[in-house]
Amino acid sequence: MRVFRKVTLKKRRDFSPYKNLGAISDIKNTQSKNFSSLNNIKETFGAITPNKSQITKSNLIFKKIIKKTRSISIKEYYFISYDGVEIPVFRLQKSKLDFKRVPIIFFSGHGSARDLILGKNIIDFFTDEDFDSFSSYQSRAAINLVNKNNDIYVMENRGMGYLEHLGNYKEIDALYRLSGKSLMGAWLSDAIFLGNIISKYHNNKINLCGISSGGFLALFSSLFLDSDKVVCQSYLSNFQESFIENKSTINNISNIAKFNFFSIAKFFKKQRITFINGTNDNFSTIIAKKEFKKMKKINPKANIKFIAPKGLGHKIDVLIFDKILNEK
Repeated sequence: MRVFRKVTLKKRRDFSPYKNLGAISDIKNTQSKNFSSLNNIKETFGAITPNKSQITKSNLIFKKIIKKTRSISIKEYYFISYDGVEIPVFRLQKSKLDFKRVPIIFFSGHGSARDLILGKNIIDFFTDEDFDSFSSYQSRAAINLVNKNNDIYVMENRGMGYLEHLGNYKEIDALYRLSGKSLMGAWLSDAIFLGNIISKYHNNKINLCGISSGGFLALFSSLFLDSDKVVCQSYLSNFQESFIENKSTINNISNIAKFNFFSIAKFFKKQRITFINGTNDNFSTIIAKKEFKKMKKINPKANIKFIAPKGLGHKIDVLIFDKILNEK
């Protein structure tokens, strides 16, 4: 007679870098707290800021001319970031280089920095399932906003566009998380490095712009830079309700739901920040308005405003950005 023994399978260990997020219901019920310092923000995202020596030695290194006509010049540069990675930067200018003009940095959202400059190309027709025009949600904003009074810089993000050769962004993020950091933290580190480099060149304070994760970079890098205007579209929300629905998203930084988004307002200095959340955006305008009110309450002196253009979705409206950037 054959005897069958009962076998108890061991529970498989979870090595996922997202395991610290826990169950969504648990996160939503977690008592959140305010960021205590700028170092607290850096540690949460795993970001690194340059020291004085690194700022002194860092520069934009010319690579090639992308386009040059009588009306516009687009040149590709790069800088060597904190870990030795070369980060592409594109400079757009309408006339001869003059560091007395206003410097504007555009940080790309999900996708390529190309979307801020030249838009999509015919190759995207075969590779992008959402391809429906040569424009994207970033609206070629950089090339549409460059004029004789400014110089516009566009930074590429690791794992995106011109840096896709580094690997899939989710895989890169997973590797960062295994060491207690994040891809968003690496992007933020790059943004801070670039902001310091551009500030060395220009007489005027830098302006910082972006949509979605580009909005995150514009907003959070301004905490560590001496900036003037900041335009942050489609990122104002709270961590508990908007960043945890999909555990694979790069926005879900480990333990981020423990913090109150609005508490970063304590660290706003003299920068003039405009938050844009269209009424048709992916991010809830209702939640954004609530978070904005909390920002005003925690820092009444902060120079911030909130606009929710009717019918605007998850896409840059160039005219709105132009108006904000040209306000005195």
